[in-house]
Amino acid sequence: MMDIWQQEAGDGGGAAGRNAGRQLLDARQSLRRPLTDADVQAAPVEQMRYTRTARNEVHRQFQRLPNPDLVMYVYPHLAGTDPVPVPGYTTVFPLYQRIHNPASDEQPDSWQRHVEALRQAGIPEPGSAVHGRKPATLADEQALYDVAPSFVELLPWVEFMPESKSMLLEDGQSVAAFFELVPLGTEGREPGWLAHARDALENALQDSFDELDENPWVLQLYAQDEPSFDQYMQTLRDYVQPRARGSAFTEFYLRFFGHHMRAVAKPGGLFEDTVVTRLRWRGQTRRVRMVVYRRAAGQANRRGQTPEQMLNIVCDRLCGGLANAGIQARRMVAADVHDWLLRWFNPRPTLLGPGAEDRERFYSLARYPDETEAGEIELASGRDFSQRLFFGQPRSDVAQGAWYFDGMPHRVLITDRLRMPPGTGHLTGETRKGDAINTLFDQMPEDTLMCLTMVATPQD
Repeated sequence: MMDIWQQEAGDGGGAAGRNAGRQLLDARQSLRRPLTDADVQAAPVEQMRYTRTARNEVHRQFQRLPNPDLVMYVYPHLAGTDPVPVPGYTTVFPLYQRIHNPASDEQPDSWQRHVEALRQAGIPEPGSAVHGRKPATLADEQALYDVAPSFVELLPWVEFMPESKSMLLEDGQSVAAFFELVPLGTEGREPGWLAHARDALENALQDSFDELDENPWVLQLYAQDEPSFDQYMQTLRDYVQPRARGSAFTEFYLRFFGHHMRAVAKPGGLFEDTVVTRLRWRGQTRRVRMVVYRRAAGQANRRGQTPEQMLNIVCDRLCGGLANAGIQARRMVAADVHDWLLRWFNPRPTLLGPGAEDRERFYSLARYPDETEAGEIELASGRDFSQRLFFGQPRSDVAQGAWYFDGMPHRVLITDRLRMPPGTGHLTGETRKGDAINTLFDQMPEDTLMCLTMVATPQD
């Protein structure tokens, strides 16, 4: 209609155009009233047929409750040269909108009834006018095209090399080795025994690494309490004799025992120990992992050895020294490293459901792919080892100083500049604290991970 008015009743139409424009405005004013049956009966036969057909078709297509505030005017095409529609021949149709038809047993609560009463009175919902929204700026538009810095780009793991059982780092030359340690049991041990174990461990660490001025060797120890008993359950399955595997009793026992282990590992602990530790008791296992690496980028090979060969020599010396101290070390393969880091960066995945069994099923499906043949090389996927660990987008909160993985906050606390040397078993050894006997690590919040870094620098 506006196109017709601008074309036929514009300024270039002269007096005839102005007269047609006034007729159009008068017609638009008269069209504001709804069309009655008397208007339809007074219309010519051809217009009445068109009007009834169109109105019946609209009512047939949209079987919804009408919204009285919205109407649609349909102007039928008129024969002749007059571009202005006749008011009596114009049909007014109510527009229809989808509404939610609640079930008979559903009733709106008091807040919904209050908001609906305000809406019918033309009053907006309380609080909608104070959202504090600002108009979009050019900077906001440019931010839609900017690429946010990737968290994965900060991780150094590129590819696991099965031949040397080492991890290639981001510089393309440096390599790292991963180990899982079986910690010494300190429960009920005398202080003299703890001091002897400390001296043996100190000698193993001092005699294993070459002290270098540039790019020294780095050893990192990661300790955490894991509520997952997958490794223990796998050990239990392997313990079953071949003649008893697959029997109904064996499968029932494994399933029943797995249910029991998940029950005692619930968050918050199972009960409170008021006799010995004076802490909440929870079913969990302490896992200690060790990472050894040295940055070799831009450095010539020492003694004609590759970075993998140098790493293996140092690791062999270190494992021998730890064995003399009574600590067992097992070298981790790609699947072990992937499983550890996958649970770290995906602490609560919800892709398969919110339950604990859904999370375990997710970890089982997302595990490192198995090799169908020995020495098989998988096809290039365009993703390195670090990228394959993430199934959700990490988020940082600068104000709170935290990282969010799967919506769970993570914060890093750094401890340095100790005023005095820590005692034996200061962090993970059981010592007496008043009336309680526990470890300092037991008093940390659940799912705490401790990282201890040692750099082998020259002492002279």
